[in-house]
Amino acid sequence: MRLISLDLIAFGNFTDRKLAFPGDKGLHVIYGPNEAGKSTCIRALRDLLYGIPENTGDDFLHEGKRLRVGGMLLRSDGERLSVVRRKGRKDTLLGPDGKPIPEDVLRSFLGGVDRETFIRVFGMSREELLSGGRAIMEGKGSIGESLFAAGLGGADLKGLLGALESEAQELFKPGGSQPKLNAEARTYKELKTKIRDLSLLPKDWEELEGEVSSLENRSNQIKEQIARMSADVDHLKRLRDSLPVFAELKDYRKKRADLGQVKVLRQEFSAERIRTQSENARALSDGKAAQQRIEEIDAEIGALVLPEDLLAQEKTVQGLVEELGSVLKAQQDLPRVQGQVLEANQAAKGILSELRPDLSLESAGVLRLTVDRVERIRRLTDEYGKLTVRRQSAAERVSENGRKLAEAQGTLTVLSEVRDISELERSVAIVRRRGDPEKAYADAKYAAKSANEDA
Repeated sequence: MRLISLDLIAFGNFTDRKLAFPGDKGLHVIYGPNEAGKSTCIRALRDLLYGIPENTGDDFLHEGKRLRVGGMLLRSDGERLSVVRRKGRKDTLLGPDGKPIPEDVLRSFLGGVDRETFIRVFGMSREELLSGGRAIMEGKGSIGESLFAAGLGGADLKGLLGALESEAQELFKPGGSQPKLNAEARTYKELKTKIRDLSLLPKDWEELEGEVSSLENRSNQIKEQIARMSADVDHLKRLRDSLPVFAELKDYRKKRADLGQVKVLRQEFSAERIRTQSENARALSDGKAAQQRIEEIDAEIGALVLPEDLLAQEKTVQGLVEELGSVLKAQQDLPRVQGQVLEANQAAKGILSELRPDLSLESAGVLRLTVDRVERIRRLTDEYGKLTVRRQSAAERVSENGRKLAEAQGTLTVLSEVRDISELERSVAIVRRRGDPEKAYADAKYAAKSANEDA
């Protein structure tokens, strides 16, 4: 796997900074002064591949939930992968579109290298390099061990080898009996001896194996024979149990053949037959009850003795029977009609007491109107309506004249002193005695027009 680019989107002291590593270069060196961010780049690459720790120290500039580092990876088969890592607990690996992608996609590019191995082999920091250098200097000529220890990040290789040696002494010691492997070896020898004692000679084993094989074959043959016989017994039992059924089937087939050609019924015929049988049973029951009732009525009729004089009045009786309904209806309505008559009498008495207190209800017939009085009342009613209209119109004119009078009086109050118009009034009186001047003018105009037409 190769790293094509590292995008420090928001990580440590970097914001939107991108490092490109072209594929045509075999080796890339990143250098710079102290605190320039070289170790931050190593941590960014490590966190891109394996996730940003919960207690990271690279969130001093950017808020933890906003930390972002991205990159592009190239696998040995030529496939590329662009990813972005965010800080979080779930779905922290994102694609270029910002949507989560499975961690397995990235693991396929890492070749099985876990976080710890990556840190020790590929991602050593300055402190780990210094620790490895000290381990080389303390190796006293053991350069291979020193380099191996430096590759492990400066681990105490001598101490580790001593611990392994002590653990090996506890597991196995030549000539010893207490170490675990020594005890297991002794137990193995004892079991091996026991197995040899219990083992058979090859010839005996072959004979016994052949006998066992023969017995097994015989057993399998017997089992197969038993299975076949059991199947035959089951078949015979089923045949025996089926004999009555076959006999009944044979009988039904004979009856079916005796029936000849049978019409195929509808699918719902069975339900209709059951319903029809039920209705037929009810009809038979109702018919028996009706027949019994008829017999009872016939017996009652036979016991009747009708007199001849009553039979002679058959038509009269028939007419009375026909009128009986009307009589019963009138008898039923009689209380209601009587109540209505009583209410009408009470109302009439009340009206009569207001109009003519001197008369009783029985003598109220004298108040019945004649034709002349009805005609006069109708005529007076019409005149009353006309007079009412005229009265209303006159009242409106009086109201209008009153309004005009009030307006004239109001105008009069604001006018100057009225001059003497007695002379004018005498002149108007003279003109009025001579006739209507407007009519005289119109007559004269008409006479002139007539004269012009005659000329």
